[in-house]
Amino acid sequence: PGLAFGNDADDMRSTGKAMDPRVMIGDMSGDAIAFAENEMALAAETMSTLLEKYDTSGQSWHELRDSFFILSGTKSRAAGVVSRYVGGVYVDRAFVGQKTEAEAPFVPVSRTDQKRAMALLSREIFSPDAFGYSADLISHLQQQRRGYDFYSEPEDPKIHARVLRVQRSILRHITHRTVLKRMTDSGLENRAAGVVSRYVGGVYVDRAFVGQKTEAEAPFVPVSRTDQKRAMALLSREIFSPDAFGYSADLISHLQQQRRGYDFYSEPEDPKIHARVLRVQRSILRHITHRTVLKRMTDSGLYGNDYSVAEMIGDLTEAIFRADLKGDVNSYRQNLQVMYTQRLISIVRDQSMSNQAHAAAFADLDRIGGWMKKSRKGDAGTRAHRNFLKYTIDKALFPGQG
Repeated sequence: PGLAFGNDADDMRSTGKAMDPRVMIGDMSGDAIAFAENEMALAAETMSTLLEKYDTSGQSWHELRDSFFILSGTKSRAAGVVSRYVGGVYVDRAFVGQKTEAEAPFVPVSRTDQKRAMALLSREIFSPDAFGYSADLISHLQQQRRGYDFYSEPEDPKIHARVLRVQRSILRHITHRTVLKRMTDSGLENRAAGVVSRYVGGVYVDRAFVGQKTEAEAPFVPVSRTDQKRAMALLSREIFSPDAFGYSADLISHLQQQRRGYDFYSEPEDPKIHARVLRVQRSILRHITHRTVLKRMTDSGLYGNDYSVAEMIGDLTEAIFRADLKGDVNSYRQNLQVMYTQRLISIVRDQSMSNQAHAAAFADLDRIGGWMKKSRKGDAGTRAHRNFLKYTIDKALFPGQG
């Protein structure tokens, strides 16, 4: 565009803040990654000749020290600019019908540019030779003594602390929870489900007095096994299956809130789809695995319910794990499987739960652990996810082992 503009509410100077890498202090080019690479090379070339430039007889080495900090700071700032392209999302605020070059309001930084950024950071910040300052240079980085300077602190140059500060700053940003969640979300309300979930473990209640006319067989009649299984089948398909939330990438990339004033100042504006989906799934799971519901399922077995806690939790486990055991697990399901596993662990540990719930949760945790141990297929994210689930289960059920 002829005039690309963003204000302080948009800029990415703070770790985890905002998301458009084009709005960043220190970004002086249309290709910020290439510009940063050039800046780093220029700083390195200039630094290689510092000792030759500051050898004036009768002068302290303070100017040399200042120049070193300016040049090393240039590299640090350039790396900060580059790091914002990892997990970045370009933002366009054109209204519907306005002329714009953007494909959508939210367009993730291309894989090519994210990989370019990572390659530059790997070479210039994280490699063994990233900070190859010569011993001769470091030994001359002396601050000029004035009065009682260094009274409580030694004056040697703290190079390791300075380098670690730069590396920590970059790592804090690219591994920030906001960035990692956005990378997952950019790779891409259920009231009806809440209604359906209430039929699992439900009991119909009739308050007719003795002798009053009523169609109920008794004051308490468990929801039939058929209807409980129908409810579970619907939840399995529409809430827990791999394709339950198959929103298109095109739709998600257009879910833009209108900007007013300093909106989004402390939080990026990208649509948090994974968090929204997980909220729906958590709401359903919290109900059908609540201790009151699980106890009622056991108690109502004494007057007609034939859908047991063990069978219901078994059905849940099948719904949440079975479909993708032999392939990739998508990001929605990874979140769901971790949450469900943690829920089963909490049931095992919760003394207020029934014995039947403890036993069912333990059995299915053991079953899931076995699946995770045997399953070797899937992409890198899937394999890491399954290893984490296995670790989580082993740590919870068999803490003394390993």
